[in-house]
This record gives sequence, structure tokens and C-alpha cells, in this order.
Amino acid sequence: MFLSEKWVRELNNVDLYSRGFTFAGALEDCYTDISFDWNNTTRKQRNRYYENTILPALKNHDSKLIKDYTVEDFDDAIQSIIEKGYTQKGEQRYYSDSTINTFRNMIYRVIYYSSVWGYCNNIFWGTYYELDLPSPQEIINEHIYLKKSLEADQDKKLFNELFKKGDLSGEEVGISLMYSLGLRNAEAAGLNYGDIIPLQGHGEIHVARIYKTTIPYTNKLQSSGKTLNSGRMIPVPEILYNMLQERKEYINDFYVKQGIDINVDDLPIACQGENYEVRCSADDITDVAKKVFQTIGIKSKQLAYIDAALRDSKLREVIREKDPTAYLLRRNYATYLYILQFDISEIQYLMGHDIENEYETRNDYNDPDRIYRMHEKIKKRPLFSKYESLESKTINIHLMPNQQADVIICGREPYEKLETDILLKPKGTDVDIVVKKNKMQRDYSKQVPVEYI
Repeated sequence: MFLSEKWVRELNNVDLYSRGFTFAGALEDCYTDISFDWNNTTRKQRNRYYENTILPALKNHDSKLIKDYTVEDFDDAIQSIIEKGYTQKGEQRYYSDSTINTFRNMIYRVIYYSSVWGYCNNIFWGTYYELDLPSPQEIINEHIYLKKSLEADQDKKLFNELFKKGDLSGEEVGISLMYSLGLRNAEAAGLNYGDIIPLQGHGEIHVARIYKTTIPYTNKLQSSGKTLNSGRMIPVPEILYNMLQERKEYINDFYVKQGIDINVDDLPIACQGENYEVRCSADDITDVAKKVFQTIGIKSKQLAYIDAALRDSKLREVIREKDPTAYLLRRNYATYLYILQFDISEIQYLMGHDIENEYETRNDYNDPDRIYRMHEKIKKRPLFSKYESLESKTINIHLMPNQQADVIICGREPYEKLETDILLKPKGTDVDIVVKKNKMQRDYSKQVPVEYI
């Protein structure tokens, strides 16, 4: 093997499943898979990179198992490599962006193939380590990955996972808060059951009071949120409220049977697993969200491109998020607010952004009657109410002989996937359909064979 003997490969007193591999040990064990597409020249160069650059930058490489590393550990190693650079002919030099991307890819391969062989989890699923990072402009042009919120089928599957499956973990309940209320992950982690209250003057309606979050990388609470305008009251959909009420009753019964007197309103909604008294961190919710996203068919590259964009300083202020999970679920929520004809100021209030309308203040939106009017609009969100669904719709068009119909289908999102089935009565010929999407698309035509009924 190319690694020198100074690197620790395995640690003692660990389970057989992980084999006790350190990063160096996993690299050595999985090397055939890791280097499968490298030619001899590439292999020699990258062997030197592992030996002389990556391993020296990785903290605790001789005392930490491969399964215990976090994305932040490798971010720190990459940052160290960037800052340290290298010396060539006595001169201080720094690695190019493309070489730094190569280092990320080399680290990714170790983690990925280690996860295939069961030595660790693939902590890089849905992160920018999966990518050969493009320029910011290329990221912007990745419309499929960055600009799109959940597709209709993904939306329906996620709804079913969160509201039809039952028996959710505390982290999954946190995801349901983000999905239903457009919360950031730290805001979802900060909610207690007592923060869901009746709306003043409209007791049949409930709102979530958003006024605290968790401190980054911990489950400790802090007041306020991302900005001074993050505090808000968000209408709670009936299906979410009912689910939370059932969960409260279950938790209360759980403690009553043990003879423990506890006020469930003081407990966190998003708890760690089934430990109802221990609050999730934002990262706990994100980690479980990735698994749920895999279940509903979201591709890792979709999150990876978002992750890359969120890390780019030129785009950070525009996108206003740090986490791909928060971006995707909040983007999805904001899309429905737009579809349901909320005005810009209302959307900014519900999303916890600055209200840019100089003629209005946040107090205007904290008025119970205005929140009630927003509730009446938001309760029509597809899947959450009886008003609309994402099922297919049938349109009957009656034509006389030789008449022609142009069917114009308008997508709500750039590159929306639209499918059509044509059934004609009586017998006919092929039908030309002109599908026109929004102005970001060029029009295109296709022929759909006629079926007879």
C-alpha cells in the first residue's frame, strides 16, 4: 500500500461491524474501489495528496473512527489546506480552486466507498462534496437543481410520509414543522408544544409562535432568530394541529403510566428519537430529513447543487439560507404562498424576512384578523385541505368536425414536469399539442397518439 507506516489504520475495542477503521484504514481497505477510474499517473499524484496533504490536515486522524467524522471535520481540513498552501522551490504557493475540488472529491470517495462496505454512513449525501464544483454562474444555471422546489410527486410522497405513516420520530416531527410552516430547521427545533396557541378572537384556529431558535450545532435555546424580523405567528394547518394534539396526548399518557407529573406544553415538539424531554438540534433534523428525502425520490445531486450555492459568498445573501433542507422545504412553502395569491409583504412576514413595504410594519401582520385572513388562504394549500389536490385533472373539450384546439398548459415553476393523456371520442387521428410554459422556456410541440373510447 502507498501509505507510510506512520498512519494509524485501526483502533482497538470497537465493534466488528466498523472494523475499527480510521480514515487511513478505510482508505487502504477501499482503495481498489476509490481509485478504479484513475490511470497510473493520476494514481501516483493522488497517492501523494493523501499522504502529504489530506491526512496531515485531518485532525485526530490517529484516534478517531471513520464513522465518527462529520462534514464539518472535513470542511476544517479543506480550509486548513487552503490556508497553508505549499512550498515550491522555496516559494509559498496556494492551491488552485480546481485542485481544492480534487481534494474534496478524494475525501468523498473514501467516505462513499466506506459507507458501501458498512464502515460508516455517507455523511456527504446531498452535500457539495458530491460535485466538481462549478462557477457561481453555472450554479445559477442549474435550474433543475437549484430553482426547483418539490415536484408534485415528491410533495405528495413527503406529505404521506409525514401525515399518513404515523409513529414519527421526534426528528420527523421537526421535518413536518418545516414542511407545513416554512420554518428554518433551528426554528423547528426551538418550538415547544406550548408555542401552538389559539388565535385571539378565532379560537378554532391555531398559530405557531416563532420567537426562539436553537444555537448552531447545539440543542440549546436562544431568543429571536436569523434576523430581528424572524418573530412571527404562522397559521397552523388543521392536519398538523391534529397530529400534534394526538402526540401530546400520547406523551402525557406515557408519563402518567410512569407516575410522572409533567406539563407536555413545556416539552420540545422536535425531540431526539423517542426521548421526549431532549430537544433536537437543527442538525439532528437535517440528518433525518436526508433519509426522508431519499425515500421520496429526491436525488442527492439536487441537494448537492443547493449546498454548493448556499456556500458561495456571492449567492448567500440572495438565497438567505445555510442548509439545503431548510432551503428546499421553505422554498416549497413560499411557492404555495405565491400560488395561493399571498402578496409579497405577507410572504415576507410568514417566511421571517424583512418586510420591504415602507407603508406597513410588522405590527400590521401581528393583528389577529389579518392572520385569520392569511389562514383562510393558506388552508387551501394542496394536500393540506379538501379544496385542492395534486391529482390529475380532466378537461372536456367539445369540437365540431375540422375544428382545432390549442391546449395551453402553464407550469407554476420553471421546468415544471407536465404530462398529458388524450382520450378522443369518437375515433380520430394524431393530435398536435402545443405546450407553452413560462417565459423562461421556449415553446415546444409534441404528438400524442389518440386512444379510442
